Amino acid sequence: MPRLQPDAAAGDALPPGRGVDAPHQDPAGAAGEGRVTVRHIAAAPDVTISADGNALGNITNASGSQELKADVPAKTYAVAVAPASGGDAVFSTDLPVTEGTNTIVYAW
Repeated sequence: MPRLQPDAAAGDALPPGRGVDAPHQDPAGAAGEGRVTVRHIAAAPDVTISADGNALGNITNASGSQELKADVPAKTYAVAVAPASGGDAVFSTDLPVTEGTNTIVYAW
């Protein structure tokens, strides 16, 4: 599974609530893949993102807004957000990634 890659700071309007936003159409990715975008927008410590128990990347939250993106095989992943310093996940969910869509997860 590819590691998530840093992207520009998130500037989109925020959805109500916390967690998984509705999938958005996104032409990126090869056949059989979907895109996952994870946005950490809180004034909170750095976090590590994992899927199916594998670390995908860290979000360093010095600016209060950072995002990571990855194109991954379409399937359902067990996703967790945990403090980068270690410890238990502060958020976890089963995240369905659908071919040809961008699924956005907000952490705040």
